[in-house]
This record gives sequence, C-alpha cells and structure tokens, in this order.
Amino acid sequence: MDTISENWNYLRIKDITSKIGNGITPKGGSNVYIEKGIPFLRSQNVHNNGLKLDNVSFITKKLSDDMPFSKLNPLDILINITGASIGRTCLVPQGFKEGNISQHIAFLRFLKNINKFFLSYYLKSDFIYKYIMTEQVGASKEALNLGQIARIPILLPNIKTQTKIATYLDQKTVTIDKEIELLEKKIKRYKELKQTLINETVLRGLDKNVKLKESRIEWIGKIPEHWEVKRMKDIYKITKEKVGSKSKDFQLLSLTQNGVISRDIDGGFGKFPAEFDTYQIVKKNDLIFCLFDMDVTPRTVGISKNYGMITGAYTIITRKKDVNNKYIYYLFLSADIYKKLSLYYTGLRNTIKKERFLSLNISFPPLIEQIEIISYIDDKTKKIDTITKTIKDKIDLLKEFRKTLINDAVTGKIKVTS
Repeated sequence: MDTISENWNYLRIKDITSKIGNGITPKGGSNVYIEKGIPFLRSQNVHNNGLKLDNVSFITKKLSDDMPFSKLNPLDILINITGASIGRTCLVPQGFKEGNISQHIAFLRFLKNINKFFLSYYLKSDFIYKYIMTEQVGASKEALNLGQIARIPILLPNIKTQTKIATYLDQKTVTIDKEIELLEKKIKRYKELKQTLINETVLRGLDKNVKLKESRIEWIGKIPEHWEVKRMKDIYKITKEKVGSKSKDFQLLSLTQNGVISRDIDGGFGKFPAEFDTYQIVKKNDLIFCLFDMDVTPRTVGISKNYGMITGAYTIITRKKDVNNKYIYYLFLSADIYKKLSLYYTGLRNTIKKERFLSLNISFPPLIEQIEIISYIDDKTKKIDTITKTIKDKIDLLKEFRKTLINDAVTGKIKVTS
C-alpha cells in the first residue's frame, strides 16, 4: 500500500493479539467423528461470509477437552491456512458456545481495545489477500504458518473509527448479501426447471396427450405407448482403443459437470500422469460414462464434441444401430441428475459393471421423435442457460463491489463519517 490514512497506525497482527494458534488432527482422524457433540471445524466451514455449520463434524466432549489449545472463544477470527481456500476468514459468532479447529485453520484472539468486527473485515480485504498470496509456502500446495500470520500488516485507526467502519460495512454488506442470496435462489429455481424439463421430455416426449404404457423399467416408469424398450447391448457396444505411443497426437479430454471438455496439459492446472499410453481414443459424438463412484461423481455421462483421448477408467460406447446419441445422452443425464441408477450399484465404490450396464433396458422412441426431443431440449435449455448466465454475471458484479467496498473502507480510501 503506497500511503496510509492520517492518524492510522501501521502495526502487525502480533501487536494487537493476545493469542495466535491452530488446531491438530485428532488421533484416529475422521474415525473419531460422532453424530452429535462438540463442533470440530474444518476449512470447509470457514467462509468469508460467515461460519457455515450445516456440514460440520462433531467430536466428544472428552476429546475436545484433550485439545484445550485449539478451543475457540466467541469473536475469535478464523483463517484457513492451507489448500485452495487459504486466506478465507470469518469471525466466530458471539453466540458460539464451544468448538475446536483442525490443523488447517488458525485462530486469532485480539486485545480488548480492538474492534473484532473491523479486524474481520480488514482480513477480508484485497490488500491482505494479496499479501497472503506472496507469503504462502509449500511445495505441493499453498500453506501459511503462524509466524507469517503474526507478521501480517495492519492499518489501524482509533477505536471510534474502527467501530464506525465496522457498522457501516455491516449495513452495506447485509444489503448486498441479501441481493446475492435472492439471485442465487433464482439460479437454483432455473436449475431445477432445467432438470425437470430434461427429465419429463426425454421420458414422455413432446405430446402431453399421448397414451402411456408401463415400460417395466424401474428407473424410467411409464412411456408413450408407441415407444419401444430395448437393451443397451442391442444398440451399443463398448469400445476401448488405446492411444499407445501416439498420445502426443491427441487432445486430452475430461468428463466434468459442464460436459466433456478439452484439457491443457501444458497449462499447469490439474494433475496428469507421466504417460498417457493407457488412455483411450474418443471420437466425435462418442458417449462417455463413469461407471464407478457414481454416488459422488458430479457427472457420470457425457457426449464428446471433439476427437481426443480420455482416461482408460471411463467407459466409451459406440452405436451399432440407428439411434441419436444425444437422445441417449439426455436419457442418462436425467438418470444421473436424480441418481436413478443407484439400484444397480455394487461394491464399496458404487459401481455398475459394464456387463450389467449393457443389459439395461431403456426407452426408445422412433428416430424422428428422438431428433424432435433433442431439438426441443436444446432450445429450452439454451434459453435457461442464457438467463442463468445473466444472473451469475450480476452476482459476480455484486461480489466484486462488496470486495472493493470492504477494501476501500478498511484501508481508509473512503472516509466513513457515520
């Protein structure tokens, strides 16, 4: 920071704290977690907009008492010190009764003549985030030690100004956060609308007055009476052609929640194997399935728009008969969204064996109707995606405004008078 405001003091965290500490991993790791007890906070619970306890883990009172050095007080400030969420910070609520933290979180306990709400905002500022990014250490991932935290620079006005700024930001950020929350609810509703549209259209077709019959397929239910039921093996076969020594000639592909995307091997983002010889060839319009860890995998089906290669762990199917791959994609996407295929999972990793997958019965409309269904779904989902993108852009603008507002207020760039 080039200049500091008049009458503001330049200090370090250690000058205004009574204690800086962090937690440990309890003996036994995650095996010690119980259904109800003392909250044991992990980095997933610490967010810039507050402490999130909806997915918190619990430990026994005895175990908590055995870790007195990581017990929290109300108005302690928490900072994530490792991983992708490094620097994320929040204030322990005033009504918080008891809890401990993992080794991935540090806590700051401030002196009595400091406004903790002001400091909490200050540590969310862009100035501090950039400072943390330059101070982090660790060969494989980001890390911040307690010594570095103690040296974090602080611009501190008098207590009266601290309180004014904290009150001002409370009022402003509450308004912004409420607007963001409303917009996020809109996105959720549009997402649900999109899911319902795909599910109903791909299973029932476009004619709402058509007579239905029982498909005798548990995860599909009733279908239009003129549709057929076919086994996957009658229309598809599994292919697995390895790239071998020619992997450099292929574009790397990945199955994600956003579909099958191209990956940049040279970009430095993500983990890649030393060699790609065991990867398999993907042709344009091939259907790709992840048939393992199906309960937790964000997306288990995709359709490739490109020629390339993908990990050999996935299952690629190609058509034997006249069928539109995109209809089958939407059919299994609907099943994936609602995890309808869970009744076929086996083993600890919730896998569907390839032989079992090929023996699945599916609903099968006439080819012309498949094309009409695809066209309808494509058109409607494109419009929904356009609306949700506009809403997301508004959310991004509000978040950026919130960040700038906090940064400017806590560093004295804007003068808060009331």
